[in-house]
Amino acid sequence: MNECEPIINNTEPLRQGDIIRFEKKGEDEQFGIIVTGDCDIAHNKCKGIISYCNITTARWYILADFLKEHIYKELDRIENIIKKNVEKELDITFQSSTFDNLISRENLDLLGLTEDTIHIINQYKLYLNKDLYSLEDYKHCISIIEKKDIQKKMETMNNKIQNHLNSLPGDKFLITELPNQDTNYGYIVYLRFINTLKIEEILQCNSHSQVYRIGRLNAPFLYHLTRKLAAVFSDIGLPETYENNRLVVSQLVLEGINK
Repeated sequence: MNECEPIINNTEPLRQGDIIRFEKKGEDEQFGIIVTGDCDIAHNKCKGIISYCNITTARWYILADFLKEHIYKELDRIENIIKKNVEKELDITFQSSTFDNLISRENLDLLGLTEDTIHIINQYKLYLNKDLYSLEDYKHCISIIEKKDIQKKMETMNNKIQNHLNSLPGDKFLITELPNQDTNYGYIVYLRFINTLKIEEILQCNSHSQVYRIGRLNAPFLYHLTRKLAAVFSDIGLPETYENNRLVVSQLVLEGINK
């Protein structure tokens, strides 16, 4: 059973589960799935505006989210080693601003640091503030301070990626393929982030259309997605300030009715 069926005629009635493509957006937000209910669309309870969740390719999700998190952990470890080395070699105590100044400095050799420490700092700087990382980046990061078992660590990371995709967090949903797309080895729906779009933007059919439907998620996959979506929002807590304000208000009400 196919997860999605193609939509050939863009004038078909809009429904929950329709997959939309944004022609001029990047890989991180090129697709979306409509989550507004069929009843709300049919009776225009949504006032001509539908809600949708972003869909990215699984490739983008792994490189921009999952892998980035693991590389940041490695960078934190490298940062601690740099601080220890510099404190020992220059006999100083680090402040947060000191480290920022060190990283932004170009002539590190003038400080009296060892070549090994300068090498670690320069390698560390290569991986700061990147939008997208690769497995090769991860390999280089772990090899900056470790020279043993690199291949074993890479095999472990490959297993982590596969296991993660097979058991995604509750606010993500995997669609294995979308109709008539060049990249068809997995797409991730971000259930926690909901956007809006005018219905007329989707249904207009002309050469200037920047968003159009490419398919529709079938049952039972759609039912599973909407169930996960409901679970995500039912689990969202309220800010601590709100909880504190509730306690204050309840106390004021109690005092008021006891006067």
